[in-house]
Amino acid sequence: MADRLADELLREILAPPLRVSDSMFCNIEHVSPFSKVDHSASDVLLVCKRWMRVGTPALYHTVVIRSTAQAFAFNAAVTRNVEFGRYIKKFRLEHSYPRYITKDIVAAMPNIEALCIPTGVLGTDRPNDVYALLDQVRPQHLVIVNYRRHQSNVTSRKLLAKICETISQWNGLVRRDCRIASLRMLTSPAHRIASHAVRPHS
Repeated sequence: MADRLADELLREILAPPLRVSDSMFCNIEHVSPFSKVDHSASDVLLVCKRWMRVGTPALYHTVVIRSTAQAFAFNAAVTRNVEFGRYIKKFRLEHSYPRYITKDIVAAMPNIEALCIPTGVLGTDRPNDVYALLDQVRPQHLVIVNYRRHQSNVTSRKLLAKICETISQWNGLVRRDCRIASLRMLTSPAHRIASHAVRPHS
């Protein structure tokens, strides 16, 4: 029966289990809501090749990267299939993975409308992936998360300064979601993000 459905109708049927809610994507609590997910949304597409073909755009509409394995798999998928990158409208990076989220990978995602980036980096980190996103993406909506609370070092302070500098140049930015994770940040550039002249989410 399903094989008789038009692609357009099948796409509508497959979309709900692949959809990431706005509240989950925008979540800025100290524990990621995606850490509680115990299954992969892509499992539904393993039924057959047709479901995979029809459902792939919905699968890549919102991408969440929160582990090295996910970053590696995402890099491999977009490298092999550049068109996957064009499907992405929302991109959430919960930690820095510069080895896999490269400038070329970011360039393959020209249609990002909502971007989530991390600020909790270690002093030994080189968050070149976050810098690439800031330099190459012009989102309408920015989400800032920090899953390494009380993390203050030269690297994190430089990253926060870069964020402040960059968003001041984003004319299309209309919404931001962020949380000041520690009192130390009140004297850092993050405090200026909180008061930046863009409409906060209500």
